[in-house]
Amino acid sequence: MNVAQRPPDEWMRLVALQDLDILDTPSEEPFDTLVELASHLMDAPIAIVGFLDANRHWFKATKGCEVREFPRDLSFCNTAILEYRPMVIEDATRDVRFCDAPQVTGHPQIRFYAGAQIRTFDDHCVGTLCVMDTTPHRPTIQQIGHLELLARLGTQLVEYRRVGVRNSDRWDSRRGA
Repeated sequence: MNVAQRPPDEWMRLVALQDLDILDTPSEEPFDTLVELASHLMDAPIAIVGFLDANRHWFKATKGCEVREFPRDLSFCNTAILEYRPMVIEDATRDVRFCDAPQVTGHPQIRFYAGAQIRTFDDHCVGTLCVMDTTPHRPTIQQIGHLELLARLGTQLVEYRRVGVRNSDRWDSRRGA
C-alpha cells in the first residue's frame, strides 16, 4: 500500500483539529444521524465520520463498523484529505494505492470507498465522512453530490461544537424533553 503524503498545511491542520476538542469524545446524535444518512443515500452498509490526528483515524460516529480508530497511514481517508472533491474508489482491489491494504486483503475486505472532506471554516481538512462496502459500487453523480453535502453539514457540526453547542438537549433527542 502506498502511504499517502501529509497535506502541505499538516501542522496547521493538526492545530485546527486540536482546537475543535472533538477527539475521544462520546457519541453525539447529530454525527450518528450523519452516518445513517450517508449509509442510506450511498447504499453502503458502512459509514464513518472520522478525524485524522497525527497517527490515527479516530471515529466519532460509525455504522456497520466495530472499531473506533484505525492507523492513519493505513486509512483510505488519509488520502482523501488531500483532495478538494470526494474521493471515490469503485473497487479497491483494482486501485494501485489500496489493493494490498490490510482492510482490502483481509477483514473486512473493503471494495468500495467514497469519502468527502470535513473542513473547518478556515479550510483545514480535519476529517471525512466516508462510506464503504465489501462489494464494488459505481455511485451516481447525484449520490456523490449527496455525500459532499452531508460532509458540509459535518463541517457545520464541528464548527458549532467549537462555539459551544455541545451535547445540549436540543441536539440530543434521545435524552427526552
